[in-house]
Order: sequence, then C-alpha cells, then structure tokens
Amino acid sequence: MAFKLPKLTTDVDCGPIGYPGLVVRFVLNPGYDPYAFPWADVDDKEKQDREREKAIKATPWLSEFWYNLGRIVAAVVFPPDMTTSGHEEMVELDGAEDVYSFMRSKGFEQNIILWASNEYHKQAQARLRAELGN
Repeated sequence: MAFKLPKLTTDVDCGPIGYPGLVVRFVLNPGYDPYAFPWADVDDKEKQDREREKAIKATPWLSEFWYNLGRIVAAVVFPPDMTTSGHEEMVELDGAEDVYSFMRSKGFEQNIILWASNEYHKQAQARLRAELGN
C-alpha cells in the first residue's frame, strides 16, 4: 500500500526580528527520506571523516545542516515593500542546494532563516504536544 499525504506547511512571520510581512514557509511533515550521505558506507571512522570533509568542501550543501534545513524550508515570501517590483514575491526552495544558494545570495540576511527555523521547531513541538493530548 502506498500513501500520498498532503504536504502540511506552516508560515513564520519575521516581524519580531524587524522584517514584518516577510514569511518563511516550512514543511511540517517532511516524511521519510532514504537518502544516505556519500561517506556513510565508509567503515573506517577516520577515513569516513576525511571523505565527509572532502565531499562538503566540494559541495557544502551536502552537510547534515544544509540537508536537514533543505527538507523543511519550502519558501520565502517577500512583501511588496521588500521587492523591487512592488509586488509580493515568493522564492520556492527545493532542497539543500537551493536553501544554501539562497541563504548565501547577496543582500539576504542568513539570520532570517535561522531565527524562523527556531520558531518552526517551537511550532512543531507544540503540534506534537497537542497530538499527544488527543
């Protein structure tokens, strides 16, 4: 049997850190991902560390941090007053490489995503507590 559950999302407004109306959209149910890091099948711990370091140096978004962030960050929505077009704009992010590139783009403050991620985790914990209460 296979399931196709809807993607549940939540929005975090960045107003409390000085960006009112700027919203980071997160996935609440990222689901199981069978991805294995390229260095995972190396038995020797020292060799595994060297392989990990080499892989991350070549492609930084392969790190656990970016991989996990890429699974939960779905989009960033900019209000009209924060765009050159004067219209609301949404940047959809699909995975670690997108999140990595976006967060390193000129003029974007990385702390926006980091702060919003912390708020997301608070919401996810509240959701889990509510589910346990049912």
